[in-house]
Amino acid sequence: MKSLNNQYGSLLTFCNGVDRDASVIYGSTAEAKDRVRSKKDGKLKIGANGWLAINSQNELPIAGDIRNLWLGVSSLQSLFIAEHNAVCDVIKVRQPQTLLTICIYTLGV
Repeated sequence: MKSLNNQYGSLLTFCNGVDRDASVIYGSTAEAKDRVRSKKDGKLKIGANGWLAINSQNELPIAGDIRNLWLGVSSLQSLFIAEHNAVCDVIKVRQPQTLLTICIYTLGV
């Protein structure tokens, strides 16, 4: 039987490790996280056509994890990135100071 400390420790690790769960969108390394950010209004990079943006240097999609370029995964990545950006737009209109705080202190952009 796990001790209470181990149980709560695991729960806290899970709660604080959200970036690991969404690493296909946000990346799991500092380099990947920097690569996907647009550096404007907390948004992520996405192509003008609504699909994943393409890196002009290597012609690979820009996403947190591009090891699996299957259409289904790419579609879900595009969908989540578009949703992330839509939430940023709503926050910018309704609570611009909150977006600024999130961008500076949480995302570092």
